[in-house]
Amino acid sequence: MRGTPFKLQGRSAGVSLVEALVALAVMSFGMLALIGVQSTMRINTDLSRQTTEAARIASEDLESLRLFNDVRTVPGQFTPSWAELTGAAGVVTLPSNTGNVTFTLNRQLTAFPTRPADMVARNMLAAQANIAQTTVTWKDRTDETRTVRLQGVVAAAAPALSGLLMLPPFSGETARRNNRHVSIPVNARDLGNGRSAYKPSASSMVVWVFNNLTGQISQRCTAVSAAQADITADLVAECPAIGNGSLVSGHVLFHLANPPLGGFTAAQAENPQGIPTGETPALATTPLGIDFLTRVGLASPFTECFSSAAYISTATTSPRPNAIAYDCLVFSESTSGWGGKLDVAVSVSGWSVTTNPAADETARRYRVCRYTRATTAYTANRDHPKTYCKTEADACTTISRVTHNLPNQNFLVLAANGICPTDSDDSTATGQDSFINANTLSHQPS
Repeated sequence: MRGTPFKLQGRSAGVSLVEALVALAVMSFGMLALIGVQSTMRINTDLSRQTTEAARIASEDLESLRLFNDVRTVPGQFTPSWAELTGAAGVVTLPSNTGNVTFTLNRQLTAFPTRPADMVARNMLAAQANIAQTTVTWKDRTDETRTVRLQGVVAAAAPALSGLLMLPPFSGETARRNNRHVSIPVNARDLGNGRSAYKPSASSMVVWVFNNLTGQISQRCTAVSAAQADITADLVAECPAIGNGSLVSGHVLFHLANPPLGGFTAAQAENPQGIPTGETPALATTPLGIDFLTRVGLASPFTECFSSAAYISTATTSPRPNAIAYDCLVFSESTSGWGGKLDVAVSVSGWSVTTNPAADETARRYRVCRYTRATTAYTANRDHPKTYCKTEADACTTISRVTHNLPNQNFLVLAANGICPTDSDDSTATGQDSFINANTLSHQPS
């Protein structure tokens, strides 16, 4: 019998050794690449953290330069002044658990080599601001040197003045805003119609009406008996227009003691002491006025002046009054403005204005100085020059005339045997505030 032929079965499925080795190699390369990525990510993360820490160190160092309490050197103060700021170099010490590297800091301070346009406009010297550069270096995990460098400007600005920028606006004597022109007196009553009414003297019936936008005095009333707080728009509605009135205001201060050895200093100009105890002349019945000489562009009656409560020389309480505030309405002929010399009119029996060096306080002879930032007689109007819109060439054109209000036109009355005290940015007079410019120049007699 014939048997059935035997059929071979199909070959079984499987992986050869070569295939296994190839797969293992591919997997190995993938694992190596993954390990490499993780290592790179670790290095980059570490570098990012180190860079952030270096930037923080550099930023804190720059900010520390602005923590000075005074511009000039003050002996014994806890923090350095602006004048004492210097460069620095050294290793930065960090808490033991906040880093795996060592940071090195280097700080350099250099004065402005030139004055930018805004510094020139403000008459700032290059030495009044420093360029600060802080560099922080370290070595990362790969032993490569890394650097973070920050720069900033540290200006010689009084911290007290900078701090005022953080305060909310207020309606005080130094602000005079109230949504109207800055030169309008703070206690002028806003009438709600774009005008403000101001009574320059409580004992007078005169009222000046200001334009809130321009600050100019547009009307003058002569029969308003109401108190300042009670003035209404109806009371001044029919007041005559005066056209181009402007305000000149300020204070007249007194320091009538005999000058000390070495003469008067800026400290006396900053804090005048008034009339000495026992001195009899008083200004109780004679207000001060402003006399315009060599008038230019003024219309009759030229000026109208009022002063504050009279000076009381016999006061025994402390502190004794030492100043009189004044307000003057200037009648200008046109919008072209006015010019002239403003003099203090002291009309007290027995008083005279002189520069006689032999005079003393008992003779009641005095001189008048004017407070000014200037160092020469004729400067910009805001510096309180000797003569408004008058130049060294004795010329007064319509371009240089005064067309705006002039607040803070202040005077200092001294004994005639003294000299008008001067002040400078580097003055260190005893009792003097370094933030106040108390410079004065001789004003009367001419």
